[in-house]
Amino acid sequence: MAGLSRAFRAVMVVGLMIGCGGGSSTSEPDTKSPTDTVYTPTELTIAELQTHDKSANCDPQGIENVYWSIEIKGAVVVGGKFSAFKPGEGSDAEALDGYYVGTSDGGANSGIQLAVPASLGVLLEVGDVVDITGEYMEYYCTSQVKATAVSKTGTGTVPEPTVVTAEDLTDTAKAEEYEGVLVTLGESEVTATQDFDVFTVTGGVLVGGKYFRSYDASQGDKLTSITGILDWSYGEYKVEPRGDDDIVVGELAPAQELTIAEIQTAEASTGCDPSSITSTLPKVSVNMVLVTGPRFIAYSPPPNSTSEALDGYYVGTTEGGANNGIQLVVPASVSADLKLGDVVNIEGETMEYYCRTQLKANKVTVAAPTMTLPAATVLTAEIAADPAAMETHEGTLVSVENVTVTEVNQYGEFAVTGGFWVGDIYPTNYTPNVGDELSALTGLLDFSYGNYKIQPRDATDVVMGTVAPAAVMTIAEVQQHNSSVDCSPAEPGGTDPPPISTHGNVSVSGIVLSPIEDVSVTLDGVYIGTDPSGPWSGLLVVYPKTLGLTPALGDEVKFTGNISEFYCFTEMSATTIEVVSSGNTAPAPLALTAAAILADSEQYEGSHITIEDVSVTNIDDFVEFEQFKVTGGLVINLHDYAVTYQPTVGASISSITGALKYGFGAYKLIPFGAEFIVSP
Repeated sequence: MAGLSRAFRAVMVVGLMIGCGGGSSTSEPDTKSPTDTVYTPTELTIAELQTHDKSANCDPQGIENVYWSIEIKGAVVVGGKFSAFKPGEGSDAEALDGYYVGTSDGGANSGIQLAVPASLGVLLEVGDVVDITGEYMEYYCTSQVKATAVSKTGTGTVPEPTVVTAEDLTDTAKAEEYEGVLVTLGESEVTATQDFDVFTVTGGVLVGGKYFRSYDASQGDKLTSITGILDWSYGEYKVEPRGDDDIVVGELAPAQELTIAEIQTAEASTGCDPSSITSTLPKVSVNMVLVTGPRFIAYSPPPNSTSEALDGYYVGTTEGGANNGIQLVVPASVSADLKLGDVVNIEGETMEYYCRTQLKANKVTVAAPTMTLPAATVLTAEIAADPAAMETHEGTLVSVENVTVTEVNQYGEFAVTGGFWVGDIYPTNYTPNVGDELSALTGLLDFSYGNYKIQPRDATDVVMGTVAPAAVMTIAEVQQHNSSVDCSPAEPGGTDPPPISTHGNVSVSGIVLSPIEDVSVTLDGVYIGTDPSGPWSGLLVVYPKTLGLTPALGDEVKFTGNISEFYCFTEMSATTIEVVSSGNTAPAPLALTAAAILADSEQYEGSHITIEDVSVTNIDDFVEFEQFKVTGGLVINLHDYAVTYQPTVGASISSITGALKYGFGAYKLIPFGAEFIVSP
């Protein structure tokens, strides 16, 4: 989880589309298309491009190539590299680097945007003098040269920025003269802020965030000067500072001191958009509040990411109650180590993270000795049924009393009577089972994925009543239940139904058929089955690595936990394992043809299967998905057990043994290891 950060910036998409030029003549630049046989680049100045009729009278809804081949000599790089176009995954389009170039004397009509294909291998610095060959186009009214060749000829003098007024930049006709030009604006004040580091200053001038800078604008900041390139994008002119040196700050606005209740009752919170992340107030302070929820991991960036880890807490007031709590997120670099009951002062920004109201800190100070936490507010079923009432308790310490677990999902979250959901951001050492009776359940009320959830902080927040006994089911009963049989998988390329818990707190017994699968960082898995192997005879069981048990091939085991349809693949999430007996002979796999499997796949899901005397027919998905097809069209997937086998089209295979699994729109045979693929 992370809010809008400085690393996440809007970039202008530079088009690759090409429009139509006009007819050519001996006195005009060549406007032939690339399909014409011969054309010669014509030397033009930047001013000639910026004062061209197509620049002044462009179509803001379209892309038009004005000249196919021009040459600009002796231009100075005024604005450094930015990402002009980054193709999407799987796209054949080429990435483009963006720059701004101009003349050494500066002034009106002296600058223009330059787009350079990454394949040219050009890296330019501010002050480089360059000769450019390329196309001149109007990209939704951004005047742009898309280079086909760029050569450095030396270094030169970057022009002094042209002094402009707010009136110059907000008058469309006047601003057009300065498009692509380095300009500077005198004293101003920040009047509004937007997402993507865009802000407005006195006179209605917009300042963009195309280039990285550390300055974070707040309403009321007084600026001595702002320098940057005047850019046109998304129907607006924006001054684009090239870095921190281009913004001279006079006096920063003080943080707005607010109470938690003022944040939680603001329109930004009560009228939020659950589909977006919004920075609502960029500079606030909240003082003398208590830490009511201990540290949890709010955001853990993936490997090689430049994003920063975030710690999470909850804070509230001493009196507690409605609108007196909020989630606090703290970047790891702030090095806050807060304890329950700490009294803290916080500076930062407020955010709506998909309608979860957050205080994102840039400074946290422990201001007073530990104080007693507020009492939890007891919630009722009537409150749970009223979203507006639940909203008033978001972030606060709440409790429910004398409830029963009614549902457990595959994520470890569970529902209790009264319509309350319970989350799992804190470890509680409680494994929920449908039917468990809880005398009391206390925690912080969170909002995530469209639901309000009580987040117990530790084991003491879950007061047990009566633990429900587990129901006993056979593997066949699990696999033949209508929740499994009637789960409708997607058509190829479609979207499967989301994961859903189907049976809570059940015990299932079987014989271990497979080696242990390394399912995830926290989970192991194993296939179990009945003897003999056949339809409806197998099941995948996943369980926490922390159980420390390693059932062996042939062990008769009893698993207790919950059954779910994981995107229409039936599996068990076990919370306990009991080895009933060891040293048994595992049942032999059921021998089938690929055609028989694919004719009625559901009955063999999870079952112990072998296919014999097949050939590799297709390896198109092997590199990306570690799978291939064999005779009859059956998919063989090697990923789950990290099988090292290199398929080649036409290769003969004597046998493949494993279990049948459903995923991503297809049934697939999962070999239990390299030794389970036998070559002639």
